[in-house]
Order: sequence, then C-alpha cells, then structure tokens
Amino acid sequence: MAQLTNRRSFLKSTGALAGTVFMGGGAIAEEEKREVKNVIFLVADGMGVGTLSLTECWHQTRASQSLEWVQLYTQAGVVVSKQDTASANSMVTDSAAAGSAWGGGKRVNNGVINITPEGEELKPIGVHAKELGMSVGLVTTTRLTHATPAAFLASVQHRKMEEAIADQYLVAEADVYLGGGMKFFRQGERDLITKFEQKGYAFVDNKQSLKLNAGKDKLLGVFSHDHIPYAIDRVHQAFYSGLPNLVEMFEAALQTLEKNPNGFLLQIEGGRIDHAGHANDPGTIVHEQLEFDACIPVAMEYVRKNPGTLLVVTTDHGTAGCQLNGVGNAYRGTGEALAALADQQGSFEFMAEDAQGRGAFSSELFMQVMGWEAWPEIEQEVNDKLGIDKDLLARVYGKHCAGKYLAKTGVGWTSHEHTAELVDLLSYGAGAERFPPYLKNEDVHHILKGLLKRG
Repeated sequence: MAQLTNRRSFLKSTGALAGTVFMGGGAIAEEEKREVKNVIFLVADGMGVGTLSLTECWHQTRASQSLEWVQLYTQAGVVVSKQDTASANSMVTDSAAAGSAWGGGKRVNNGVINITPEGEELKPIGVHAKELGMSVGLVTTTRLTHATPAAFLASVQHRKMEEAIADQYLVAEADVYLGGGMKFFRQGERDLITKFEQKGYAFVDNKQSLKLNAGKDKLLGVFSHDHIPYAIDRVHQAFYSGLPNLVEMFEAALQTLEKNPNGFLLQIEGGRIDHAGHANDPGTIVHEQLEFDACIPVAMEYVRKNPGTLLVVTTDHGTAGCQLNGVGNAYRGTGEALAALADQQGSFEFMAEDAQGRGAFSSELFMQVMGWEAWPEIEQEVNDKLGIDKDLLARVYGKHCAGKYLAKTGVGWTSHEHTAELVDLLSYGAGAERFPPYLKNEDVHHILKGLLKRG
C-alpha cells in the first residue's frame, strides 16, 4: 500500500493525475466528482507585501489583533502559494496583463486584455463559466470597465477601450456587475443602462437601492461617474454616505449568484489599493486594505457553509514599494508614528479634485485633511499643474508629502509605479490543494478551468 501511495503522490506531482482525484482508494474522474461548484476570487489590486505589512502593524496598534489576511496563514486548510506576476513583455506587469493571465490563461503584453502578442484572442474564464451554465459576477471599487474585472470577461487590444469593454459586458450577460464608471455606460447620447434593463437587469446606483434589489436575477450597479471614491473619503465626507462599501457589494452579489444550482464564479476587487500606492498616499492605502480585508471573513464563512466552494485571495502585483520603516531610538517610536496615520482625514485625490474644482490649492483643506500646515512648494506645484489628470495631480501631493510622512509615520516608498515582487495567493475550500507552493499567474487560469469541469 505504501508503494501505491508513493506512486500516486509522484504521479500527482508530475501532473499525470491532473484530471483525477482519489476517494476511498478508487479513482474517480474529476468531471464526475464535480468538486468545485462555486469560485470566489478576491483581488487586492496592487497590494505588495509592504502594504500588507504596514496595514497589519497599524491594525495591531488599533485593534490589538491581526488582519484577516494574516490570520489565514494559520488557518487549517488554507494553502499558501507564491505567484510570479510577469507579463509577456515585462518582468513588471500592469493589471491588464496580470488579469489576462488569470482570465485567459496566457501572458499578454502590458496594456492588452486577453489578446496574445501573436494576435490570438483568448476566451476569458468568465465566458467559459457562462458556457458551463454558471452565474458570473464582477464587483470592484474601480470602474467596472477597468482592467482587472474586464480580464475575466472581455478581450480588447488596449485597456483604455472601456466603452468597448462595457459593450462586451452587455453581450456576455454576466449576472452581477457592481462598481463605478458610469461615464462608460451612460453619457451624452450613449445609454447602455437602458439596454441592460431591457435584458432584465435591475439597475441600482446607491446603497439603499442595492439593498432593496439584492437577490434579483440580474443586477447592474454603477455607483459613481469614475472610480468609487476611496474608503477614507467615504468615512470622512458625509456626501459619500449613500455609496456602498465593498463588503456590501460582495454580500449583495452573493444573494443573486447563489440562486443558480449550477454554481457561480465571482471576482471581488479592492481595486483602489493600487491607486493609493501610485499616489504614495499612506493613510488612504491603509483604509483601502482594511476595506478589502473585511471581505475575507464573509468569504470564509460562505465557504464553510457551502461545501464545493473555492476561495482564492490574491493580488496581481505590488505597487510603489510601500514600507513601514523604523522610527526613533531602537525603532521604539514606530507605534507612536503609526498612530499618526489616523490623523489623515482624506485622500490626496480628494484634495486634488478640490483644487481642480476651485481652481486653486487650498491651504485650509490641506490642514483639515493632513493635520499639518502646507508649505509654499506644494502649493506652487499644485497650482501650476491643475490641468493634468486628477490621478497625476494626486501624485504631486504624494511627492511633496513623502519626506514629511516618512519622518512622522515611518512610511516610505520606492516609486510611484508597479513592482516585480512575488505575491501571495491563498486558497481555501474545494480544490485548494491543486495550487502548488509556487506558480506563474497564467497557471491560475488552468487550475480554475480544470476545477470547473462539469460531467
């Protein structure tokens, strides 16, 4: 018997048993076992290990316990893998190429969604799931047409083709779409919202209407003109109180998707962790990571109550090299420095949008948001660059605040760009054992596709 067990272990490790599982000593085809009914795929977009570590340290000082993500490392049954995130043309990926590796199963060039350098159009995993009779949902804090959600359902030559992505969503008919980006659905003479409603979608645009329509057979929620505002701004600005948070969108999506006896594929993206990293915005990135982290216990509880569900928790790449550095003599001041992050009352993006709206930098708002006085250099550069994109203007705030924030909180950055670091992929539930300790991002697609086979 020992020889048989060893032979099975060897064959499984070499891939010879990739389509077979063993139960009670007998081989049963995976297609017959139908091991995985549902997949919940949680993506903390742009979360490098430094961002996770910073938020973990901050959370411990505030809540005296570890993040849900960190607690997963000690949970029985959780498989921990490291993932290589490269794209077809760079060791440093963007979200379009990283999402396409998961969605389409091959590495593509940065900026492209599910089309290979040779011109092959890949079938996204969401389309495959629909063909199997499963329900599909995309939930994000970014525009719905942004790269990561799009990679599970669309194929375009460039990620900026967001109207084309929205058009493909209408054709694909996923069961749930929740996020931002109204400007690509309804603006001027363009009106996709009505076309979705004609196909039976309940349309919602605020927290209350989402709550009332959760569980409808088809659900389209678009909650903002652009990306959904940052969590830190939704906490501190009353006029954002009508917007749902990521957990609320997640729970609403589950109510619709779980009605399908054939199962579902659901991608949940905390997409603005990445944006806060690009802006070098410490207080904002912590709030974004915390909001994403709150989704993990919801997912874990669903897996425990619904055998046959696979949970994947991962990120597509790191962004900006966020790190908590030592502060004070023997680093004993780090705890006090971390507490200073709580003084930030809004995002750099919020201040950038305000400056663009009023046509000038506001020293009063800066003091209100940051808790310290502005200085002539930041005011001058912001005023000089009011006409640039708000995301780039937010980076101006980040550039000028970086040194002061490093001194006050110990938080520093290596750049405003993506990084090539290996990232975590955690899996739990049905089929989690299929994820090896190390894998390339494109491998994820093939593991999922194999687990979703139906007899």
